[in-house]
Amino acid sequence: EGDFTKEEKIAYLVDLAGIFPFHLVMSQRVSSQLEEYCIPPLGEYDKDLGAAWFIPREVIKKKTRRGKDFYIIRAIDDTSKTSVIKVWGVDPNLDIIYTNRPYMAKLDYSEQWGFSTRSMRYGWKLIG
Repeated sequence: EGDFTKEEKIAYLVDLAGIFPFHLVMSQRVSSQLEEYCIPPLGEYDKDLGAAWFIPREVIKKKTRRGKDFYIIRAIDDTSKTSVIKVWGVDPNLDIIYTNRPYMAKLDYSEQWGFSTRSMRYGWKLIG
């Protein structure tokens, strides 16, 4: 009962069921478009394609030793695998990431460092 925000509903469903409610954040139209354009979820990242879709669950703002801003994003996809993406060269006033919203991005991957990207302004798109 009661009026809950979309964010509260998502948090409660994750806490109660332990499963992320993709149907609340990603329409069937968006899912179909991702499939049509062969954009895989982050958990099935293809190095040759270099792009994937994901849903940020947490954005951690950090600074490098030299004082430059960067983000560490904890993201999920429909494989239910949580991945970490490091986003370098951000401007916190311009580069805003919304949690629980689907994104598609060009990403780099290395065995040693995981997923990363040099800029949000090129190759990132909020979808849906």
